[in-house]
Amino acid sequence: MFVGFDPGTTAALAVVDLRGSLVLLRTFRGGLKEAVSILMSYEPAVVASDKKELEAVRKLAAAFGAVAFFPEKDLSVAEKKRLAAPFPVANDHERDALAAALNAYRKHRRTADKVLRVESALLRNLLLERTPNIKAAISSGRTVQKERKKRSRELGNRVKVLEGRLLLAEDALRAERARVRELMGRKQRVVRHELPMDYRQERSARVRLERELMEAHSRISRIEGELEALKRAKPEEKENIRERILRMLKEYRERFRR
Repeated sequence: MFVGFDPGTTAALAVVDLRGSLVLLRTFRGGLKEAVSILMSYEPAVVASDKKELEAVRKLAAAFGAVAFFPEKDLSVAEKKRLAAPFPVANDHERDALAAALNAYRKHRRTADKVLRVESALLRNLLLERTPNIKAAISSGRTVQKERKKRSRELGNRVKVLEGRLLLAEDALRAERARVRELMGRKQRVVRHELPMDYRQERSARVRLERELMEAHSRISRIEGELEALKRAKPEEKENIRERILRMLKEYRERFRR
């Protein structure tokens, strides 16, 4: 839970859960002792202030072994109004306490989301009787988290390898384009009779070159399409696309090898 505390003769507490939902908003008298009594059933993880430093907030956090959270500078009235705007507040004390809690939640939201995912997995395992007790569920959850991190690292490494191979494939594609330009040059020389051939040889050469050019353009278009697909593909899909590209390049080189 994220707790916002506005101390004073008239004090206020705000409690926000790990989803950012308001659980408690209350004005009271009785100082720190009353604040501790109110929070006994909420298990605070963070106790926050709207001020850059406030000793009463540190003391309340220490009472629960929680983290004391302070903004880098005092929150302005405008910022506190903006943070508290979605919720009904009875007075400035409640507004300040709520703004402090929401500001702390905003800063730690990613961590809160991770905790919620772990809690959800633990509850699911217990309800489905995949684990016999909470201790075993926690151990199982840690194992799952480690496996996910391991898979994430492995996928990251595979993506780096595939990106390197993609660069190689692009180099090969540039080489094949140069081959096409060479074929086009040869065709133009035949048309201009720069090569000593009789009519039949000339016609045969032109037909063959035109056929090779058409096939080369078709293959290059297919390779370019696969390269674009590879750039947009999910990590687990890239290996198959890469294999197709390499197979197409191999076929191309074998087809046009002199």
